[in-house]
Amino acid sequence: MMDILHLGGLHIIEDLQELFRGREHYMFVWSQIGDPANAFVVFFPLLFCISARWGIKLLWITAIAEWLNLCLKWVLYGERPYWYALELMNTTEQLTPVVDQFHITCETGPGSPSGHAMVTGPVWFVLVSALLYKLKQFFWQDKEKHPKTLVVLVWLAFSIFLILVGVSRLHIGAHFPHQVIAGTICGLLLAGIFTKLSLCDIQLRYYILLTASLFLGSLLIYLSLVTMGHDPHWSVKKAIKFCMNRDWVHMNTVPFHTLARLTGAILGLGIGLRTTRILSPIRTKHPIEVKLLSASLSITLYKFVESVPLPLDPLEVFYVLAFIKNTLLPFLVVAVVPYVSWFLIRRLHLLPFVNLNLKSKLA
Repeated sequence: MMDILHLGGLHIIEDLQELFRGREHYMFVWSQIGDPANAFVVFFPLLFCISARWGIKLLWITAIAEWLNLCLKWVLYGERPYWYALELMNTTEQLTPVVDQFHITCETGPGSPSGHAMVTGPVWFVLVSALLYKLKQFFWQDKEKHPKTLVVLVWLAFSIFLILVGVSRLHIGAHFPHQVIAGTICGLLLAGIFTKLSLCDIQLRYYILLTASLFLGSLLIYLSLVTMGHDPHWSVKKAIKFCMNRDWVHMNTVPFHTLARLTGAILGLGIGLRTTRILSPIRTKHPIEVKLLSASLSITLYKFVESVPLPLDPLEVFYVLAFIKNTLLPFLVVAVVPYVSWFLIRRLHLLPFVNLNLKSKLA
C-alpha cells in the first residue's frame, strides 16, 4: 500500500517540477514562508508585542504542534521523495520518476506527516483569528454591520495559502502528497482546540511541568525505538547519503534540534511571564508606539540571534546551546523588550520637538 502511495506521489512531484521548470523560485518563497521556524522568529515576537493574549496562544500551539509532529515522525517512519526516488532507482530496473533536488530540499527528519503543513496551519489559523478579532473589536462592534463577505474572503485566502505551502513542499521533493494532507488535517484539528483555550494565566510551575513532560515524552519514544532495534537517526543518515550537495543538508531540521527549540520556547515564555508579573503586578496596556517599537526590536533580536550559527560538533553541545538560545529569546521578548521600548519612547517624548508635536495635537 505504501509503495503505491510513494510511487504515485513521485509521479505527481515529477509533473509539478516539470510544470514549474524555470519558475522554481515561486515555490521556494511559499515553502520558506511556511517554515515552522517563522512562528518563533517572526510571528510570535510580532504578535505578542501587539497582543500578549494572542502571542501566548501562538507560541503554545506552535510548540505543541511541533512536538506532536516530531513524535509522529519518529513513530511513522515516513520516507522523503528526494531519497526514496534515488533508492528506488538503485533497486529496480524499471523506469522510475526523476525527482530534482534544490537547496531547501534536504531536510533530515522523517517525512510523515509534513511539519510545514502541521505547524503552518495552526500558526496562520491563530494569526487570522487574531486579525479578525481585532477588526471586530475596533471596527465591527455592531454585529448587524459585520462584513461577512470580507470574513469569508480572509478564510478563503488562508485556505489558498495552505494549498500553496503544501504544493511547494511537493515541488521541492521534501514530502509526498499523503504526508502533506495528513499534516494539514492534524494541524487544523489542533488549531480548533487551542484557539478556544485561555492560556494567559497559567503559572510558571505548569510551564516547567509541560517542558519536562514534552522532553521526557520524546525521550521515552526515542529510547523505546532504540530498545526495539530501530535507529531514530535513520533519516539523518539517508539525508546525508542521498542529498546531491552536502551543504544542502539542514541540521536545524534534526528532530532533537526541534525538541530543543520548542521546549526552550515554552520554558522561556513561562519565565518571562512570571518575571513581568513580579516586576509589574498591575497590568497596564502599552500605547501603540511602544507596541510597534517592541515588535521591531523583538524581530530584529530574533533575526540577529538566528543568523549566528551554532557549532555542530559535538551534537550534544549543539542541542544544549539551541535549548538555551530558544529559552532566552522568548524571555527577552516578554520580560525585557517591552520595558526597553517604554523607556525609549518615554525619553523620546521628553525631546523638545516631540513635545511641540504633542502640544499641537492636544490643541
